[in-house]
Amino acid sequence: MIFLLSLTSLIPTFLGNEKRNFYGEGPVPEELYILWKVKTGVGRTGSGGNVWTWTGTGWTGQGVLVEEDGKIFLLIGSLDHRLRKIDAETGEVVWEYEYDDVIKATPTIAGGIVICGSRKGFGKTLGEKEIYSLRGISLRSGEEIWRMNIERTGSYSRDCDGSALIYNGRAYIGAENGIFYCFDPFSGEIHGKLRLFEWEDVVKHKGNVVVESSPSICDGIIYITAGSGYLFGIEPESLRIVWRFYVGSDLNGSPVVTSDGFIIFTIEKQYIEGKGGVMMVDPKKPPEEAVVWFFPTGDRKFCDWEGGVIGSASINDYYNPYFEKPRLCAFQGIDGYLYLVSLDNLDTLKLPGPDGRTLYPVPELLFKEYTGGGISTPILVDDYLISGGYDGKLRVYRIYYEPCEEGEGVRCASGWYKVRVEKKAEFQTGGSIESTPVVWHGKIFIGSRGGYIYCLGKKEDYME
Repeated sequence: MIFLLSLTSLIPTFLGNEKRNFYGEGPVPEELYILWKVKTGVGRTGSGGNVWTWTGTGWTGQGVLVEEDGKIFLLIGSLDHRLRKIDAETGEVVWEYEYDDVIKATPTIAGGIVICGSRKGFGKTLGEKEIYSLRGISLRSGEEIWRMNIERTGSYSRDCDGSALIYNGRAYIGAENGIFYCFDPFSGEIHGKLRLFEWEDVVKHKGNVVVESSPSICDGIIYITAGSGYLFGIEPESLRIVWRFYVGSDLNGSPVVTSDGFIIFTIEKQYIEGKGGVMMVDPKKPPEEAVVWFFPTGDRKFCDWEGGVIGSASINDYYNPYFEKPRLCAFQGIDGYLYLVSLDNLDTLKLPGPDGRTLYPVPELLFKEYTGGGISTPILVDDYLISGGYDGKLRVYRIYYEPCEEGEGVRCASGWYKVRVEKKAEFQTGGSIESTPVVWHGKIFIGSRGGYIYCLGKKEDYME
């Protein structure tokens, strides 16, 4: 039994909630001074006979926030194998728990348990009998409560990089072995499993049927993307697939749910004839009729990628509940650009989808800036856009809505507006940013591959 005097989950999981559309509470700082920073160690990891030494935080690497006994704490994993609980006000590390390998995942908080995954274990082979890459840690003490064996399948991985969804007292997560798990968040007891690939997918993708995304929920159905090339809709009680949309590419980003019940997900350029990008679908319709729009991004050979979007998209629905401002969607492409598009307004043209043949409507592009590219998910909080990339810079943009004549801008419930974006602040970290930032009351928390976890904000908020 875990006893907590007072506990409030402020941001308990990747992208904030069960819809993956909440990224923190403002105000958003327009100055980026270091209020505190925590240095991480280095961690060794390996794959395919290669060994790397990494430091800092990786993908998705977002911190989560909890208020415990009147104090706010940041829970964040890092590439030195450690999960940390940090006093969000002072930067003091309260405890560290060491995994067997680097942690790229974003934790999920369920009551007094911190659920977090890792890579399979440094020095461990894919054929090991037991790979405990998902664990439950006491929020209070940092002690291990349970661990879960991610079994071997036809996938080439047994890592766990996604974040768990808590729904009706149970936890749901997809692992890189291609299995979707339903389990008790407090004991780790598995209640059910669902394989998110067929054996022909293993052959077609050469073992890349991993699930790296975090599940979301829409109208009582769980949605998750998979490396087998599908966006799945799963009935949570029976773990039965009730809806599936086939793209064919490796899908890494997490599905984001809009206020009116649409799903937005990102597509990598891999295994497909067409381009990658971002797609919005209506899960209430049959898959063949579900596409609302598709925004293609450019092709570019960068690291192991060829284009598309690796991270997730973000939307401003949570901060715009009555649609009185234009509804927005932000994402970052491998092609080097940061994009902001309209959720509702469509361009006049249609472009080929991921298959390179089918023509789809395209959302209106509102803002595009070259930032060098990245896999971090940009976030929208209040009237701000915050992004980090492979150039190591965290950028804060202010979004302005200027009234205009009908047809000259973007339409919303209160009229027509032109959307203008202006950069307000920029902070250079010591390494590339793969992680997703989070905002809380004038502070931005972000880690980079440079070896630090940062709390950034206005200079006058600095504590001597």
